[in-house]
Amino acid sequence: MLFSTAESAVAELAVAEALAGTPAPPIPPIPPIPPPVPRARKLRMSRVLQSGDITPGHIVQWTTDGVIQDGGPIAAAQKVLASAREVDFMSTADQPIIIPSSVTAWQLTGILVTNASGPLLNAQGGVYTAAGKTGASIVASTQTYATLTGPDLLLYLTLTAYAQSARFSLNNLPANRLYFSLTTGQPAAASADLYVVGIDLS
Repeated sequence: MLFSTAESAVAELAVAEALAGTPAPPIPPIPPIPPPVPRARKLRMSRVLQSGDITPGHIVQWTTDGVIQDGGPIAAAQKVLASAREVDFMSTADQPIIIPSSVTAWQLTGILVTNASGPLLNAQGGVYTAAGKTGASIVASTQTYATLTGPDLLLYLTLTAYAQSARFSLNNLPANRLYFSLTTGQPAAASADLYVVGIDLS
């Protein structure tokens, strides 16, 4: 039998007890209905305060609730700073890689060679900060290019310890260029593209 309310259930059990002469088991009390859970309130900030000056172009960060401050410059990313296309891998002469004048200070993170016209099995040579294979060595003269057998392959040249730790500018690179210079060239005409990869610190 279904009951619509607790009261009717108690009444019908009392009648059944009277008729049967056997006490009916007590009905457990109905627990109270818990109060509704309050919804989370959205806090609305009345105003934002500024701590110190914020330099244009810098990121902004929260220093505490409701207060912002200068978070420093945006972290620089690696990118191609300069390139030399169709570099002659048959020649042992200096071939400059000119850094744009807009890049006044930079960190070198890699020199990439790709788009070889054919296998560069014999080529050997490096990159320097001055003409005539002088100045500081950026890539050693023992660097080989034999893994470049076609245009679809890439080769990152091995940088010297100096190249990895230097901050380049007109102070240590007056001509604002690097020089690719082979000690051994290919026996026949061959070419490839060179890319100087780094972080612009201007």
